Amino acid sequence: MLVSNFVLGFVDYYQFDTGWTSGYELHVTNLADVEITFDIEWRITSHYFGGADPKASVTANLAAMLNGSWYKDLRGYYSHDTMLIKANESYKFHLQPWIYEGRKWSPYVDGYAVLRVPVVRSSESPYGLVPQSKTVIPVLLSAIRTERWIKRNPPPPDLVTTSQSSYPLASGKALNEITPETQPYQHPIRMRDYVDDVNRGAISPARGSLGLPDVDRAQAALDLLNQMTNDQSELDALNRMLEASGSVVRVVGSESEPRS
Repeated sequence: MLVSNFVLGFVDYYQFDTGWTSGYELHVTNLADVEITFDIEWRITSHYFGGADPKASVTANLAAMLNGSWYKDLRGYYSHDTMLIKANESYKFHLQPWIYEGRKWSPYVDGYAVLRVPVVRSSESPYGLVPQSKTVIPVLLSAIRTERWIKRNPPPPDLVTTSQSSYPLASGKALNEITPETQPYQHPIRMRDYVDDVNRGAISPARGSLGLPDVDRAQAALDLLNQMTNDQSELDALNRMLEASGSVVRVVGSESEPRS
């Protein structure tokens, strides 16, 4: 479900006597009778990184500003957090700019939050992905804008003041019901873009599955192949990369829908 918009930013107090930050906090209370794994996706709609290294990528700037791992798909830049919340308990998701990064810059980011009840791995053979519940999950939500002003007072400590205000929720109400996902939410994989960027030296090859345990690598191979489309140009790009890397595997698209 769509939760709310957010506006993030800061003015570095290392550049001025007074600094300022604006963060986002989502308070989620699980009102179901069972524990539920929630997934929150942060989507970026606009960004400004004045004063940042012009060679730095948008994902690198987002990571420096907000921590965590940021990615790009066909719809733009995103990140997500996952948390298991027990029955009748709460958790606060934070998206807080990190002002102590050392750069002389003033970044601003706009975006919105999406909350899901994702499928989970079954504990029974064939260990597929299954919904967490057959009924809707009741949740109590509050989206909070957190602002902090920092007045530098040498010698330390600095003077810090904070304030909070509420963001309007997209549903217009605090008590909501989330329908559990029945299929994995897919971020489309663009093989052509990745292959082209690697081949022309625009990016370095990612670590991929290096360092993952065997069982995770095997399952990751299945999960990721399930996200491939039947677009022949995407399959061709994948096969060119597999061939160049010495793999004995090639991927062929299906002419019909897979049988259940």
